[in-house]
Amino acid sequence: MKLKKRLPAKFKSSITLFTIVLVSSFLFSSQTNFNYLNIIFADITGTISADKTEVCKGEPVKITFEGSGGIAPYTFTYELNDIEQTLVVSDNINSKSITLDGTTTGTFKYKLIKIEDNTNTSQGISDEEETIKVNATPTVGFTFNNNDACSGETIQFTNTSTGTTTLNYSWDFGDGKTSTSTNPTNTFEALGCGTKVFNVKLTVTDENGCSSSKTEEISVKLKP
Repeated sequence: MKLKKRLPAKFKSSITLFTIVLVSSFLFSSQTNFNYLNIIFADITGTISADKTEVCKGEPVKITFEGSGGIAPYTFTYELNDIEQTLVVSDNINSKSITLDGTTTGTFKYKLIKIEDNTNTSQGISDEEETIKVNATPTVGFTFNNNDACSGETIQFTNTSTGTTTLNYSWDFGDGKTSTSTNPTNTFEALGCGTKVFNVKLTVTDENGCSSSKTEEISVKLKP
């Protein structure tokens, strides 16, 4: 019976180490090979996020698409209110942002539906969406009687503001006095000769926190 010769342990260790070094050298000798491994082992996925989900008209919202896995840059396909939009391509940090300018009121639903990496490998997305509501701002208006009144006379203000929710009012009469009444009165006091102009400002705020302002000039005859 022939006996099999066994390699000394130190030779076995040397062979194992050589094999590890050889494989590692092949796989990681270049960035290309590393990226190849990344494609094999990393699933491509994407997310969508918004910095705000409810704003007032005129307030912009930033929507960000971000990819991971695969190789950047990524191409994102999304829908806006169920209508497919132009593709968005990320930069080298794997993300891309677009802006909703907020100039139109309503509800805007952004839904990420597909991501594709630089090797044309793509993945469908089914659970990434953001809904943004743009609220209208109040329409501000007011009238007043007795313009060009004498100092010390009372002036009546009539509020004509409108909005979609309950409104709160803040009046600044330009003479140091204020009011939160709907239809306030104010008496302007001024001494001297000629006429003085006061800037009366009304700010209206609704339940959504949206506000608008309007300023009107009132002339008052001074008391000598």
